[in-house]
Amino acid sequence: MVLDYFGEDGVVEQTHAVRITGGFTVVVRRLTGEEDDECNAILNANERTRTRVRTVVKANTSEPETVQETEMPADFLRYRLAVLQRGIKSWDLRRKGEIVPVTEANIQAMLAQDKNAVFLAIKEFDKQISEEAWGKSAAAPSSSSKG
Repeated sequence: MVLDYFGEDGVVEQTHAVRITGGFTVVVRRLTGEEDDECNAILNANERTRTRVRTVVKANTSEPETVQETEMPADFLRYRLAVLQRGIKSWDLRRKGEIVPVTEANIQAMLAQDKNAVFLAIKEFDKQISEEAWGKSAAAPSSSSKG
């Protein structure tokens, strides 16, 4: 079998089903290069996430303790929302028995843990295609090729 890049079953159209709270399913897909660039532009428009280290003294102790804090500018939240909007292909989330559309408002209304799980599933596509898949696509042309 030869792995297609474009097309219905191609690399670009790969999807993954993510189970979230309540047994609901969100189907995510790989972002196109253009979509990924749009999302990254949001991050690059301002300050990135930064880590700050400070020393504090907790109650009932006399020894200082080092605490690490991560600060995420609002742009990271916009970036994550943009990735979710582009990467969610479909879902079976319901309100009053009806499937709700994939909209910014409905995405923002999701539980934080579910948004995180879906975001991570979309970003998982950023990893290289497995060696097995690449091996299949790099196979020599079949002998049935006309020459």
